[in-house]
Amino acid sequence: MKKILSLFLAVSMLALTLLLAACGDKKDPDVTTESTKQTTESTSESTSESKTTSSSSGESTGTTTSATETETTLPGGSTELTGKEKHPDFMDVNFGGKTFNFVTQKGWSGGWDTYEICAEATGKDDLITEAVISRNSVVEDLYNCKIRETKSDDPQSLVDNDIALGTNNYDFLMRLWYNLSSSCMNIANLDIDLSHSWWNQDYIDTFSFDYNGKKVIHSISGKFNLIMYDSINTLFVDMDVYDRAVASGKTNIDLYQTVKDGTWTVEKMLELMDAAKVDVNGDSQLNFDDGDIFGFIAHKNSISEYAFFYSTGIKTVMKDDNNQYVSINASNTDMAYVSRVIDEATKVYKSPAFGSISELNSVKALANGQSLFSAQWTIRLHSNHEFVNYGIDFSEKRISVVPYPKFDENQEDYHSFIFSRGYGLQVSKAITDHTAAAQFLEVFGYHSEKLLYPEYIKCIKTQCLCDEGAGEMLEIVLKSTFVDYGHYNTNVGIIGRISGMISSGKNNISKAIASASKAADDILATYMKDSYDKLN
Repeated sequence: MKKILSLFLAVSMLALTLLLAACGDKKDPDVTTESTKQTTESTSESTSESKTTSSSSGESTGTTTSATETETTLPGGSTELTGKEKHPDFMDVNFGGKTFNFVTQKGWSGGWDTYEICAEATGKDDLITEAVISRNSVVEDLYNCKIRETKSDDPQSLVDNDIALGTNNYDFLMRLWYNLSSSCMNIANLDIDLSHSWWNQDYIDTFSFDYNGKKVIHSISGKFNLIMYDSINTLFVDMDVYDRAVASGKTNIDLYQTVKDGTWTVEKMLELMDAAKVDVNGDSQLNFDDGDIFGFIAHKNSISEYAFFYSTGIKTVMKDDNNQYVSINASNTDMAYVSRVIDEATKVYKSPAFGSISELNSVKALANGQSLFSAQWTIRLHSNHEFVNYGIDFSEKRISVVPYPKFDENQEDYHSFIFSRGYGLQVSKAITDHTAAAQFLEVFGYHSEKLLYPEYIKCIKTQCLCDEGAGEMLEIVLKSTFVDYGHYNTNVGIIGRISGMISSGKNNISKAIASASKAADDILATYMKDSYDKLN
């Protein structure tokens, strides 16, 4: 736990000193959607059945729902929605002074408090804090309600107590890890139009299934849930180290253009890693304490291995024809392709330019200019006051981000998986007015899309990523996100096996998949029944 705490403190510290530089205003990611493939063209039929999709702006769409943007007319004839007025679909909503109570996570895993529900002005407010305050003020004023938040290191217990005592102190639960709770309801029972653009379609599809002829939804997420976007896994890049690698003549890869062209692959990453590495003392091995420069560093956990596998867009848990969870197996996915993916990713970890070091040192190496690429758990770049406690200074650094590379240029899209800290919102069974709860979530989501999410993106693009062109890279990452239930529900186990094969180089996926998928399907069947029984 000490290592995990130090990791999150270190990673989330990437903002306080980064705030000194600016990258200028750039176009924000749009909200259009596009289908993507599960594997190669040879498996397009099976992947269509698995209902795996991905889209832009961090939003993805499963085949069970579709994100829609319809033109509406406001009083006076305007069709432009700013978020400062009621959405036309909710003009008649008035909550009569009702208070909506959230219980959220705090003090967990190195400062990963839920911060996007309520905020207080301090006189030193950043864009995100101001946006949270603005969003809440608008919602409260327009719809005659109050928004309240209770932070707890064990928010689940407070909801459980509500149910046990027959009280209704909390309406909505936001934890930072997947958990199936008998105190929370099946969100499919609420009258919510989940096709709206402010919901994350891929997330909702991932956490829903059909059972006994009924829809079951564990939780929902969207533009209100900033920690979900914080939890995007990506590659940090030291652009000064990159410039030196190009100047050395060892590579002529234009990193940004390559990413934009869609030709950013593992092979190109390996070339850049090799070009960037510097053995300072000439002892023929790279060592952090010697001040050597790595091509790529990752701390000692499985998250970067996960990211390389997920960069293909393959999910370890998908849906069958009955819209029920099913594990990746030889009948729904090209396992020969998966095997090649594992082998390709293994090249990164066997490269002499790769270094596996401690969590805190991986951040220090990035700050010290000791690595071209750095694998961090998340894209969480904005403010954290703990920076100075570690003596880490990014104020003069040209830091950027790029998506994890494609398997090869035949792969259609980039894919950036959302780590399981990005778990969304559950609804307590203690709520007594289902209509009000559904309407509130809709207007809260809509005004978050208009007033909160754009300021979040602006903060990262203009105050954290301090290299020209980095904002465009951020847009590409946001457009590539997706969620795998097999990662959130760790008991399924397939992704753990695959990550171990990547790091060890011992690839036996073709032999292991039959027994592994059978065990996973047994677990999934139990979880679907438990979900149905507990949430209904």
